[in-house]
Amino acid sequence: MHSGDSSCVLPATSLAPEVVATIREYTENSRAPEGDRPDERPVRVKDGKVYVLEVNPRASRTVPYVSKATGVPLPKIAVGLMLGKKISEFTSAKGVLEVPQFFVKSPVVSVQ
Repeated sequence: MHSGDSSCVLPATSLAPEVVATIREYTENSRAPEGDRPDERPVRVKDGKVYVLEVNPRASRTVPYVSKATGVPLPKIAVGLMLGKKISEFTSAKGVLEVPQFFVKSPVVSVQ
């Protein structure tokens, strides 16, 4: 399965607050030394423990979905960052992107 084929629910419905805090900590404390840049960090949670599978210097196909759910133009911001702008040029917001309702992403698989 590819990350573009994954299912996702926003906001998370089954993660304990301490798991969410760990994911946030792993993300915030592992910024690239050369400054702001977009990347993808798929994580898995098993028995309450968070595992970072990899860090890729690109965005995943889940980004447009998250962008729609939060109302934040993440692809536009990512392109700006790749062109040398700083995140502060796009927003002064810090912390969690708010999701006003539940959003579900699920792959469509054709069966033949």
